[in-house]
Amino acid sequence: MKINQYFFDDETGFYYDRKILNTGQDSTKPCAGELLTKRGRGPEGWSPLWANIADKDKAARVKDMMLVVVN
Repeated sequence: MKINQYFFDDETGFYYDRKILNTGQDSTKPCAGELLTKRGRGPEGWSPLWANIADKDKAARVKDMMLVVVN
């Protein structure tokens, strides 16, 4: 699924929005903008789990990330 491919960040184990780039009619670079990891972890991170479209391993990583206690 494209969401798993283009919106999941392997480094942090979370889904993020992407910056929208104006690529014109070039469809060879879908989702070319950078992941917006510095904006924090919002509902876009767990929405793929709620919608049941997250890969099993990615869903487990998001769940683990959400259960981390921040001091």
